Amino acid sequence: TAPNKIEVQGNTPAEIEAGKIIISTGSVSTELPFIPFDGKTIISSTEALTLTEIPKSMIVIGGGFIGCELGTVYASVGTKVTIIEALENILPLEDDWIGKLLTRELKKMGMEILTGKKVTGSEKTDTGAKILLEDGSAIEAEKVLVSVGRRAYCDQQTVDNLSLEMNKRLIKVNAKMETNVPGVYAIGDVVGTTYLAHGAYYEGQVAAINATGGNAEVKDYHLVPRAIYTFPEIAGAGLTESKCKQQGIEYTVNKSFFRANGRSLSHQ
Repeated sequence: TAPNKIEVQGNTPAEIEAGKIIISTGSVSTELPFIPFDGKTIISSTEALTLTEIPKSMIVIGGGFIGCELGTVYASVGTKVTIIEALENILPLEDDWIGKLLTRELKKMGMEILTGKKVTGSEKTDTGAKILLEDGSAIEAEKVLVSVGRRAYCDQQTVDNLSLEMNKRLIKVNAKMETNVPGVYAIGDVVGTTYLAHGAYYEGQVAAINATGGNAEVKDYHLVPRAIYTFPEIAGAGLTESKCKQQGIEYTVNKSFFRANGRSLSHQ
């Protein structure tokens, strides 16, 4: 409600005063205008984490981090999962060979991976929904998980009360994670830098140091790790091979076999 006041609503409403405030309100799933969420058949990742029954079939629209992660979760418990990705490879932010390798592994789990396919609409059916594709074909499933990205979220009342400087939906911050309002900081998805938990943790450390009288700045996002919790798991840090090529950076590639690592095999 003010640079040093927070109103808490609930069973025991309260107003809290503080010298410094860190806004970390995160993000929400991006909705496709032609396939709006209904929370039951057309769902976001939020509903996908709270289903009370295992669906017989699920279409996942979007083959990014979250789509692949939740797709493998449901495939592992018996759901027939189909991932539809508009680009030519799943995990398009990683190197092509990673997406191709994961595609091979997901197919072993019984998942269907459709790449280079654009979704144009949906129709409700007696048992779920039918997804319409640009090529004229259609696919039916009991549940449709729309996972095409996330967008920053900060309620408009907070933005107005604090007169926060915004870049569309994103809260503007400097390298110290300070907003334009003295004593108010913002971190994580709501500032839109990495959309990664590790990135938010890094920014949170910087904001906390500065809010308690220290002097810290975010220096290098390239070192923020990327973790993709599929089966198998995928992780990375720094520039990808494709980014090195784009920037004219010399690099080398080394590979070793997973089956050569006994500890990894035992974990698997």
